[in-house]
Amino acid sequence: MSHEEAQSIRLSPNTRVLRNAIRYVASRASGPGGQNVNKVSSRVQMFVPLEALVGLDDKAIERLRKIAGRKITNEDELLVVSENSRSQQANKDECLSRLTSMVLEAEVVPKKRRPTKPTRGSVERRLRSKHQQSDRKRDRRSARNPKDD
Repeated sequence: MSHEEAQSIRLSPNTRVLRNAIRYVASRASGPGGQNVNKVSSRVQMFVPLEALVGLDDKAIERLRKIAGRKITNEDELLVVSENSRSQQANKDECLSRLTSMVLEAEVVPKKRRPTKPTRGSVERRLRSKHQQSDRKRDRRSARNPKDD
């Protein structure tokens, strides 16, 4: 294992991120928790620069941008937030887990859609159904009594 690999976190078989590129910001979490929530900064915001993701090609980074949506900051960093746990370390682990799942999702190349034509049978069924509906409505018109108007 090289020194660079030891200083990085593996997110997938192909992708890793350097530990020193990740920036953590801790703050007080919202919600219930009694006195603990007022004293302990357990909420974690993790900022990961997109250029720090080693092993992702340009198309995968574009897919990651689409998946992340508004979680991409103006500085081109991915923001991942967790405040589920009362433990700061557990929230850091949760942030890494969310980052890993986003990277794995971005690595999947979507299948190309092959345009298809409807079968002859389905076209005939659709047209037959339209004719039947048309006949039904035409029969209603001719059965109407002019005195009801």
